[in-house]
Amino acid sequence: MEMCARLLYRVGKVEGDKAMSDQGKKLLDLASGVLANLGSTSVFERTLEAQRSVEKLTASGVLGDDRLGRMARGLPAGEIRTATDFASGRITTLDPFLKGGPLINEAQRDALKLHDPFERHDTIRSAIEEATGRANSFETSAFGRAYDAATNLWDPHNLRFGSLPDGHVAESMRRLTEPCSALTASQTAMLGIDRDAASALARTQRWADALIKSPTRDYAELLGIGVRCNENFTALHLAAGRIAAATAGLDASSYAARSVALGGDLAGMGATATKMSLFSASLDVLGPGAGSSQAAYAALLGSYETSAMLARPYWRDPRERARYYRDQDVDEGLIDADNATTVAVLIDSGVVEGRRTRAGTLTAIVEAGPVKVRIVANRPKMGAFAAIDTFENALRAFVAAKLAALQGQAWFKQRVPGDTVKRAKDRRKEALRAGEPSLDLIHYTDLGDLIGVITRNDNWTELFEAVFDRAEWLKVDLERLNAFRRPTMHSRPVDPVQLCEIVFTIRRLVGWMERDSEWDRGWDADI
Repeated sequence: MEMCARLLYRVGKVEGDKAMSDQGKKLLDLASGVLANLGSTSVFERTLEAQRSVEKLTASGVLGDDRLGRMARGLPAGEIRTATDFASGRITTLDPFLKGGPLINEAQRDALKLHDPFERHDTIRSAIEEATGRANSFETSAFGRAYDAATNLWDPHNLRFGSLPDGHVAESMRRLTEPCSALTASQTAMLGIDRDAASALARTQRWADALIKSPTRDYAELLGIGVRCNENFTALHLAAGRIAAATAGLDASSYAARSVALGGDLAGMGATATKMSLFSASLDVLGPGAGSSQAAYAALLGSYETSAMLARPYWRDPRERARYYRDQDVDEGLIDADNATTVAVLIDSGVVEGRRTRAGTLTAIVEAGPVKVRIVANRPKMGAFAAIDTFENALRAFVAAKLAALQGQAWFKQRVPGDTVKRAKDRRKEALRAGEPSLDLIHYTDLGDLIGVITRNDNWTELFEAVFDRAEWLKVDLERLNAFRRPTMHSRPVDPVQLCEIVFTIRRLVGWMERDSEWDRGWDADI
């Protein structure tokens, strides 16, 4: 709509400079009114107001069935697509209604400055590919999915206000803007997006909004690094600006409004939240291997890793635990926070989705593979351990699918280290003696076993190197999670630092796996 209004305004103004006709004046007034309201009302209200204005001009005969009139009404799709293709540089010529020497140059210069909600983010894509060195990965990234959802919401040809009761559309849009509210199946269908896309959009919008509104601009200084990630930060700025422009009408998503709605006391957590937003943005836009992603993780957790062999005072004395964290350069905000605040910041920074229970308790929603797991703020341990279990199942399914496709049904015998095969068989025998049903041997492996399977030389070079990039990164992350699976950990509390370690590590590992187009094959998203 903004694109259309600006082009109308430009054409009307140029024509008016020559000899302003009554029709030209009315077109100019229409475009001026639409532009004046763009920054002061919601996108839903703007669209209805523009629609009413266009209907009045159509009824009075000012807007006919010529190209300019149809474009003002948003019909047909080809007219708006032509204008946006021209604005984004995909075509270099326009239909005759905009031909005319200097007029083309002026319209092009103005159009290229617009936040075009239909543009396929060419500038962002090139910046991201330059930052990551990987092509053709943008459309499958979390940011790409979120951006597609945003453009579908604002595309007047996907959402026809005349075909549905306006109140229903408004209610769906309102729920989308609420920080801890989920859309129903009928609402996502009404808006033309699925639940996963709506969730990705809501989470992506949080880190984009947080980065734009953050008082911190020198991310290299915040993360304690040099200039090596400047290209990454440029790509993140472009991505945050694009998602903010595409969702400009969702006023309820402002940082302050979300913080109040989430109910988290975020005082003193600003720097921590910005680091988390950088971590999440880097994962979504650039991938887990990007320098900015690695730097943000290190700035939050330092060199800390959970280990069941830590000295006993660490578990018994909170002051000893805090001292240990500081020695390991853990973020100061995480050291001093409680679990409820940590969950609020994880949601507000866009690391995870957020919901409220019927009792009003804030809950983080973690994607532990194709399944989403809830971590309740006031008792995070149960949810955190469930997230590890769920991710382990997802990793087993991923490994089994990859190796079976390569080797066939005998893959476990042929592509799994011998000691792992023996342990799996022994565990299955014990399970059968206990009366459990027999399952494939892969189900009797744990995270430690899977490290050996994935990094076995032939498996790694033929299959998994293309997914995880570096074996040492994968080993460290899986060992982090495996430490929580040890029996001694089940009787111990999970503090904010450990909670973040679990969430960050799962998000990073899932980020690697999502690079494979069939990573979740065989899983039911509703499990």
